[in-house]
Amino acid sequence: MNMGRSFWTVSGVLVAVLFFRVSSGLDHTDEMQYYGQLIGLLEQGRLFSNDLFVQQTVWLPLYPVFWLYYFFLGEAYLIFFARAFMALMIFGLFVFAVNRFRKLEFDMALASLTAFCLTFAVTHHNIFAVSYNTLSQFLWIGFLLHYLNWRPDQKSALENYFVPAALSFLAAFAYPPSAVIMAFLIIMRHLVERRWHILPPLLVVYAICIFAGGGLALWFTTPDAFLRALTFSQGYGVGGAIFVHRNVLMTFSMLIFFLFASMFVPKHRFADLYIYFAFAMLVALGWRLVSGDIRSLGATSSIILQAMACGAFSAYLGAIGENRQARWLIVSLIAASIGFVLTSSNGFAAMYASVGLVLPFLMLLGLHHFGLRLGFGKSEFAKISALPPILMSLILLLSWSTHPYRSLPWYQHTQAVAGIAPIFAGLRTDPQTLEFFGFAQKTFEQVSDKKVLIAGRYPSLYFALNAQPTTCMFYMHSIGSPQSADALTGCLRDKPMPEYVLLISHDEKDPFYPNLRTMLSGALGLKPSNCVEFRHENTGFYGSIPYARTDIYNLCQTFDAAGRPN
Repeated sequence: MNMGRSFWTVSGVLVAVLFFRVSSGLDHTDEMQYYGQLIGLLEQGRLFSNDLFVQQTVWLPLYPVFWLYYFFLGEAYLIFFARAFMALMIFGLFVFAVNRFRKLEFDMALASLTAFCLTFAVTHHNIFAVSYNTLSQFLWIGFLLHYLNWRPDQKSALENYFVPAALSFLAAFAYPPSAVIMAFLIIMRHLVERRWHILPPLLVVYAICIFAGGGLALWFTTPDAFLRALTFSQGYGVGGAIFVHRNVLMTFSMLIFFLFASMFVPKHRFADLYIYFAFAMLVALGWRLVSGDIRSLGATSSIILQAMACGAFSAYLGAIGENRQARWLIVSLIAASIGFVLTSSNGFAAMYASVGLVLPFLMLLGLHHFGLRLGFGKSEFAKISALPPILMSLILLLSWSTHPYRSLPWYQHTQAVAGIAPIFAGLRTDPQTLEFFGFAQKTFEQVSDKKVLIAGRYPSLYFALNAQPTTCMFYMHSIGSPQSADALTGCLRDKPMPEYVLLISHDEKDPFYPNLRTMLSGALGLKPSNCVEFRHENTGFYGSIPYARTDIYNLCQTFDAAGRPN
């Protein structure tokens, strides 16, 4: 097999995937929230100007890039640019990962395919946007590559101090628990390997990063505003999802137990069978996907979990060569899983993120040492070792192609988003989305260039209606808890009164609508007599709720104490 050709072939496939991910699709929900937060930061020069979710701190390290773009071009092509920037980051990560794998003398085909699988771990929720999730995953991959290339005799100040500190510094803005876990893993490994002399200067560099990060955050906000945002965000079930179902905690505990136990599995002559078992399970999973049963498997995260259950431990058990590398990766997976589960509002589901990160590494190590132990020549080894990562790559491609995040698949995005809003320029979407935007612009044309608060699951309407967001929750999908409601109400009362409030209910059974309306009525003094109801029959699935066939809109005008329109 031509090793140079394998790298360029995989690179070409990745570029094609990134092209479609940049130019195709439009999520009306979370993605629009991210860009709403960004525009609020760029326009106001401070955090939490239109949204209280604390995760928007992820934009601070990238602020110079987007400030420069916004200064010259404003909102025009902003989503396209942000996605292109994301694609550039992912391609750079791919090249960097291949380079790191090659330094460890892994086969080029295996290194390229493993790096390709890792690029899907960045967007494990299938939202192709810069966010706290994607940047955290991006940095975790960098951290694991650093961990994999770890040398006990490393003397480079860059590798010993600045790389781990920089990773934790950036992760602190995206997902602070990840920053703490990364620092903990670095310090623990130095302690285990008795590299005492590294720790004092390393701790000094970490301390400098803490002060620098805190100073940067306070430049864009105040302690009171940050505490309000933190209180609001904590009301959305941080760490609580793991306790919702009785079997979830048990499942997670058993998984951690098996991960820990896998580090001490004894070597034996039948270890090769595990590799064949892993490959057979991946084939079975792939067949289930191609047979049309993918919807029952769920999104990419669920597929990664199943692939992990079928293959990760088997691949590791075949790796009886360099045990230390695989063991430290398992330790990283355990630490990251516990951190994600206990601090994320997604609870147990958040563990899929760490699984997607570590699984390709384990497969790489397992297949590499499996091939070397059996004494394959280079060419024969490449042909055999490439099969599982090729299959995993196909599984991930199928998942992305058929199960996008709250939109239709990329091959159904046949029309350009033209004449809607400058921020959507350069994108392609499906006819249903264009019909939805056309309905909204025609029905609510009076809110154009007005101060507006939208309560519902279509924050994309802020852009489509050319409205001025006057809100403290850009994507107002629900009220997380009484403490979230109190923080949101206090924030709304501190802001100028919106001229219009658009209340959106996704059919009469929408469980979130009554609480939102009650809260807004108290905070803004809304009266039913000042609202006009509209209904819209959905022509296809483009929104956030699959069962919503009819959306109910109430456009309410607000008035001051003297009864005059705001």
